[in-house]
Amino acid sequence: MSYFYCILGPSVLEVFNTLLRHLRVSVSVNTNNKQMLIEEKRFQEAIINTIGEFANNLPDYQKIEIMMFVMGKVPMPSLHDDISESRDVLLQTMLLKTMLKVATKYKTMLMVNAFPVSFLDPLLRMSMASDAVIRLFVQEIFHTLLDRHGNLPKLTSVSRIPKDITDLELTVEKCSRQDVFFMKKTGPQFYGCIYENLQQENNKVDNFEALYCTLALLCVELGGEEVLVELVRVVLAAQHMACTNKDLPITHQCAIHAIVAAYFNLMAQLTAIPSFCQHVSQVVEFRQSEAPYLLPEMAFNRNNTADNYPQTDEVKEKLLFDLDRITEALNSQGHDTSILGTPFTAADFADGVALAGSASIGSVSLSVASSAESTPGLRRKLVQEEITFDSLKKILVEDDEIKKQSQERKRREILESFRTGPFEDIVARSEAKSQLFDNKLSEILNLVSSSGSTEGIANKLDDEQQPVPVFEMQFPDLFVY
Repeated sequence: MSYFYCILGPSVLEVFNTLLRHLRVSVSVNTNNKQMLIEEKRFQEAIINTIGEFANNLPDYQKIEIMMFVMGKVPMPSLHDDISESRDVLLQTMLLKTMLKVATKYKTMLMVNAFPVSFLDPLLRMSMASDAVIRLFVQEIFHTLLDRHGNLPKLTSVSRIPKDITDLELTVEKCSRQDVFFMKKTGPQFYGCIYENLQQENNKVDNFEALYCTLALLCVELGGEEVLVELVRVVLAAQHMACTNKDLPITHQCAIHAIVAAYFNLMAQLTAIPSFCQHVSQVVEFRQSEAPYLLPEMAFNRNNTADNYPQTDEVKEKLLFDLDRITEALNSQGHDTSILGTPFTAADFADGVALAGSASIGSVSLSVASSAESTPGLRRKLVQEEITFDSLKKILVEDDEIKKQSQERKRREILESFRTGPFEDIVARSEAKSQLFDNKLSEILNLVSSSGSTEGIANKLDDEQQPVPVFEMQFPDLFVY
């Protein structure tokens, strides 16, 4: 496998493309022969393990590229996704298992490197698939890439609410500036997808535990001040949704309430705000005595029966976490909680990035206008054409899209030429470029080697400057062998 470490570029993609092609063919096999199905499953697992071992010998940046490459092969769920299409679901499962295998070999340093937009967007879309197993695999990929300090095994299970989280021995470090910027840009998408996932009717206990783990990792790994308040807002919205969405089964409502309780317990102890910890402990104690089905010990018990749940879905006020008390607790430590007064809606994650962009552009426009008006002696020039935010946004988006398309087209052309072009043509192009460079170099050397021409050039540049002998001139490294 050490040989693979030296392979770069299209060669790597070609190897993975071949392996994925074999995986796709194996998944498409349709037979009633049980022995053959067993053999095909073994073959599929062998391919996934091979890809994982192959990726383990690549640098980290190429592991992300491999996951992006695999993600491009996954059939995206449509708006009218039919879970009965078992072949697509099976292929999605196998490809996501492949991505998870590669993700386990990757060591995350900066979130922006682990989640480039071209990888994060389709992954979030896949997290909304109708199949519960698919959604679970996506959350596990998030877990692997979000976890930088080995906290994942300590947050995977939510069988109970610990009174003291120091027993978990979590590793928590201050969020870097790059990660804060990453969450400002992509946080609304994460929050919205988690909120929507909580409402999926075919969720199992594993799905709810995985969603809790994702929320917990966001808090532990990226829990800066602004992110902390946003997470409080999302979790309170989930509690409200569990109380008002009557279409949810009672088991799902209890599971969501259990996630909220476990999450606020974790957050309160991480922030170490006394009033916050007191409020959470009080609500948990009320639930233990009056409504244990709203806590993880019972809500995530896989052996529950209908008798373990109440006949009504009404939840008393004292069993719920109070927005005002949490807001007051956060305010006491200097947190900006103004956003908690704005209800969280499902549309937030779809428009979150656009809203952030419009706010920044708007602030620039206002600052420029106010600066012009406040400058003495400066008269504002009237603009004949009306300039609006929509027009500016259109210009920015269109220019960016055209640039992306051009770069993608150029990349594909280069990749295609090296992948399918004859070796002689590639050599000829390289030689032509090299010949052009040699000609230019010779022309420059001939120009400066002539004393007369050297004198003329020096006089043109500066009449007072004396010509410099050729052997004393300092040539750039580019022109020196």
